Amino acid sequence: MKHTMKAMPVSRAVLRGIAIDLRRLCRINMPYFPVDYVLELVPEIIPGYKVVIETIEKMGNNHGLTLYAEKIIKIREDVYEGACEGKGRDRMTCAHEIAHAILHTNTLISARDYGKLERYEDPEWQAKALAGHILIPDAIARQHTAEEVVGICGVSSDAAQFAVSLVPRHQQIRRG
Repeated sequence: MKHTMKAMPVSRAVLRGIAIDLRRLCRINMPYFPVDYVLELVPEIIPGYKVVIETIEKMGNNHGLTLYAEKIIKIREDVYEGACEGKGRDRMTCAHEIAHAILHTNTLISARDYGKLERYEDPEWQAKALAGHILIPDAIARQHTAEEVVGICGVSSDAAQFAVSLVPRHQQIRRG
């Protein structure tokens, strides 16, 4: 895969810490992360940023975009509505764009062919990983099955299965 954007390297451990810090900053003490509420807080928690909900006509196939220079997170209106209704994929899209704003403002190097990147240097991987940690706390992934995580955290089955797979087997709580 050809990459034209490269981010400062970030480990999964650092991303977990950022997710914990974001939950504390937003005073979210429950497993379910209210992404619609946090989008409203963006101007307070990410200095200079604003969130714009755009029409499907304006966004086209883009479900969400983060414009670093303009400090704008754009979410397509149907995706925002889906997130408000608790649709896992739409909630992940919103968390992904929040993650880009947190991680990549003033840190991306662009307009160059980087070829293959290590995943921890890939801004898309970083945003996806951070979004996963924001929506699915490690303690929940450790203590529940993927099916339970879907209901508790309001995420897709794929996201829940991936989060549960990250927990080392010896740390998973066994039932039965």
